[in-house]
Amino acid sequence: NIGSMRNFSPWTAPNTRPRRRLFLGDLGREILSASPPVKFIWVDGTNVANQVPECRLVGEALEKCDFTVAVEAFMNDTALRADLILPPALMTEREEVVGSCFHNYINYSAKVLDPPGEARGDFDIVSDLAGRLDPPVEIPSAREFLEKALNSPYIDVSLEELKARGFAKAQRPAIAFQDLVFDHPDGKYRFPEVLNQDLPAPDDYPLQLLSLVRREYLHSQIPERDQASGPPIVQVSPNNPVWTTLGPDRRALLSTPAGKF
Repeated sequence: NIGSMRNFSPWTAPNTRPRRRLFLGDLGREILSASPPVKFIWVDGTNVANQVPECRLVGEALEKCDFTVAVEAFMNDTALRADLILPPALMTEREEVVGSCFHNYINYSAKVLDPPGEARGDFDIVSDLAGRLDPPVEIPSAREFLEKALNSPYIDVSLEELKARGFAKAQRPAIAFQDLVFDHPDGKYRFPEVLNQDLPAPDDYPLQLLSLVRREYLHSQIPERDQASGPPIVQVSPNNPVWTTLGPDRRALLSTPAGKF
């Protein structure tokens, strides 16, 4: 529910079968408590064992499932808990159209390299699997999917035009709710009724650990050459009152109510 696909049209037919939805923010508990139980998990291109809260519980859910598949190019925490790893072609190794949740442009991503070894594009993997089901599921060609995705009320561009130009701007207002008509039934804005203050720090734990997004890497995808060998590095501001009690030239014990290292 990030919204990266909001400027494309759905490329699948409406599903009339009942579907279960699990809450990503509590995925481990949702899987383990599901009824009927979840027996098969397919994770494609996301490191849920690392990126979802309660990561130990998510790892346990992946391991307890009868069969877990990870479509993954990196041996990350999710792939380590999968029964089967399928290597996918990466963005420069397949043709794709790409949206964003941060801006209103769509982009054409051309294939410039062949994928290495037995790696295959996600579309090829899924369409091959669909043909092996009983009964088999017929899937249109990749080009049909791309053309259908671009047949959107927010986009006025063909696939060939997008290839030639490289990008296109979706027809969206530059300012959200510029006309001051909001999505509530009465069209009005809702101010928050309650402002929740930050919880006080536990006794004996005065610092806050921030695991920040870094511009050099994509979330937890860090090349092996950049992964630190030896103790992890924690940065503390010299203006922090606790700085005077630390020896910068010595190793430190980072401790939280959940554990320490």
